[in-house]
Amino acid sequence: MLHTKFAKEFVGAVQRQLAQEVYIFNEMGVLVASSALEQEGSFDPIAYAMLQAHQYIQEVEHLPGSDKTPGVYLLLQDNGEAIGVLGIGGQGKQTLLVAKTLKFAFEFEGTIGRKNLYANPPLSINITSKLVRPLLFDRPQSPAQIIKLLKQANLKPDCPRLPILIHFFGEHLLECSRRVLDTHPMLSMAHAQDMLLPIDGQSILLCKALEERYANNTRQLVEDYMADLEPRMVRQCHAKTVCTKIRYLVAPVQYSVLHYQNVYEKLLWLLSYKRAPGKKAEYLTDYLLEYAVSQQEESALNAFFEDGRMRLKHMDMSVVLCTLGALVDANMKPVQAAQALHMHKNTVIARLRKINEALEISPLSNTKDAVYLIGLFRYLSVHP
Repeated sequence: MLHTKFAKEFVGAVQRQLAQEVYIFNEMGVLVASSALEQEGSFDPIAYAMLQAHQYIQEVEHLPGSDKTPGVYLLLQDNGEAIGVLGIGGQGKQTLLVAKTLKFAFEFEGTIGRKNLYANPPLSINITSKLVRPLLFDRPQSPAQIIKLLKQANLKPDCPRLPILIHFFGEHLLECSRRVLDTHPMLSMAHAQDMLLPIDGQSILLCKALEERYANNTRQLVEDYMADLEPRMVRQCHAKTVCTKIRYLVAPVQYSVLHYQNVYEKLLWLLSYKRAPGKKAEYLTDYLLEYAVSQQEESALNAFFEDGRMRLKHMDMSVVLCTLGALVDANMKPVQAAQALHMHKNTVIARLRKINEALEISPLSNTKDAVYLIGLFRYLSVHP
């Protein structure tokens, strides 16, 4: 992986010592380090095409920000993997020789220099894909293997961490997934004990180290993380990725890495369960009852909810489900539910009154009735 901090220092050193303009693009074809600072963050289709085709060299008619200056692009590699593109201005054999020399220096110094720059890096920089399978998928788990891998990465197995499943939907999913992995280490909230586990091209499990200031306010941590990450994503992404959206599915704080597999399974359930309208971040604890109901056999649920279903049978079930769904998402607050449904609160209250009369419950004033109604909603969603 090409690291922006190292690339910027390399470009600065070349410019000071050789007065040579250098352009370095990351693995997505975005200019991350340049003598022309105003061009940084721009997308270069030629560099991107080289990376996709693993093309070693390409002459260009003009460099970023110039209509006249020609140049040459060379593919940057790390252990055979394409990690970026280096470009310089000029033409002919001399320019190509300089470009090859800079490419060699960047790749060689990058191998050693990154070790010095990131002697104690956040785990995000190491992207420990080796941890994904033993932590999340192996059955049974091998605690000894997990502890060994964690030790190699300087990670504490009992550090309190907040699991956040970052899920992309829309277009260009793989590109945005890679960009999160690349961007996270540069965030102000990045922590040496953070764990970024890339699941596939569409999901990443972030186990965010819990700092003391967020110990009693993990939802604020999620809000602050989104505010730290997404503006950087927008600045770095080119026009193609604007349509990609991100969901954050959040579990309670975990105090042992051996619990991550179980938590990940619950977050997958939440991912498949529903998407609350207008909510970018969703919390597993908000869906405790729905999850519990979803895990029961139908025969067991019938004993609790079949009577309620029959009592509501004379009503328009689509209206019942729509109303109950909005109320559940709004924590049984009719005003908020009405706003979500784009109707007057009195309409929601009138609908709820009919449901309450049929079921002989008072969910707005009785906690047990509210719990029953949420369970019934889940049951009716599957057995209308």
